[in-house]
Amino acid sequence: MSYQANKSSHLYNGESITITLDYNHEIAKQLNLRIVNTQRTFKVSGLPYRYKKGTEIDKSLLTELKNQAFAKLSANDHNDGEADSFSYYGTYFLKHQDFDSFVLIYKADHHKDDEMEHSSKYYYYQVVGIDSTFNKEKIGKGKYVVSLDDLEYEGHDVTNETVIPLALTHLENYYASEVTKID
Repeated sequence: MSYQANKSSHLYNGESITITLDYNHEIAKQLNLRIVNTQRTFKVSGLPYRYKKGTEIDKSLLTELKNQAFAKLSANDHNDGEADSFSYYGTYFLKHQDFDSFVLIYKADHHKDDEMEHSSKYYYYQVVGIDSTFNKEKIGKGKYVVSLDDLEYEGHDVTNETVIPLALTHLENYYASEVTKID
């Protein structure tokens, strides 16, 4: 006996697949087996899926991401001896060809102690591989890669918020077909 599925790859939740039993009719007859229901249809469910929009994610996960991003920013020395003040700017959903990511943007205000000089620039905290299986326990683990760095565009630090969407389109050399601010 063997089973055949009418489709076994590129499945999606809600799709119907049909499983068909193939068997040797002569052997079944010799063994006095009466085979019924040689075909059955099942509805696919429980598969991971990519979000269509970033707003589909549980808001409590965004809160957790914000907390972790701020903690990492505060713990790392991004200031070359300057006193930094970080403020949350927003969360973006990036849609790539094969994966999706969330990018949290923070603005850092730099003040030099011995001078009156003041400057601002933006940092990003990116979580790559976002899909329906993403949850609090998986942040920074497994396939969900986390990166934290200065936000740059065309080799220069981003210091103006209007440049953020352009910089995110090519973040870490990955092209994002969609960049949407969700928070």
